[in-house]
Amino acid sequence: MTHPSDALLSAHVDGEAPEGVAAHVASCVQCRARVEALAGVAGWVAETLDAEHEVPPSLLAAVTAEPAAPRSGSGWRGAAAAAALLSLVGALVLALGDGARTPSLREEVVADHRRLGAGAPEVFASGADASEVLARHFAPHLGVAPVVGGLPGAELVGGRRCTFGDTPAALLTYRRAAETLSLFVFDGVDEAEGCARYGEESVCARRAGALTLMLVGPEPPAELGPLLASATVARGAQ
Repeated sequence: MTHPSDALLSAHVDGEAPEGVAAHVASCVQCRARVEALAGVAGWVAETLDAEHEVPPSLLAAVTAEPAAPRSGSGWRGAAAAAALLSLVGALVLALGDGARTPSLREEVVADHRRLGAGAPEVFASGADASEVLARHFAPHLGVAPVVGGLPGAELVGGRRCTFGDTPAALLTYRRAAETLSLFVFDGVDEAEGCARYGEESVCARRAGALTLMLVGPEPPAELGPLLASATVARGAQ
């Protein structure tokens, strides 16, 4: 018996196959099983993916390509179809799985530290009036005027406005020896306290009244945590 190709069976699932394919599937147990498997994968894809995910062209080409002709025997063809379905599911997970996960706030501040930390700040601030300069700079963006103090063993260089989604933040840049430290200040953000390591950087978070402080730098968590605990940043009036 000659069985329809996987492409024709897939078209049958979509209601686009020639009339003879439907008649064959109705009388062939093996092809009905293949159709049910194809329909299951199609349903899974429709429920799992949304418009924000773009399937790589190479993956689309591999999925839609006509499978190689069978060597002999229906058993080999059934096993090949099952293997192709498993490969399709695995490829979709690998290609789209990472894009479906939203980065955590800690991962985002580490990324901003890497991108902006070594660059020039929007506003330079040092000396006795540094806190006043930064308060005026950040108040319209953050909604409060952060009263910025020191970071033990580090020199305050300046600041930059940041936004994470819809959440504004103040980025304070410090130099400590030859290293750059980034102190992110949020108002009203609920972030768990503690430290974690992300590649070559650590990030530590703590609350300071209504503010949330997140410090990013190359130091290990055991060293960065006490630095953040000693940071003097308070919530001033707008």
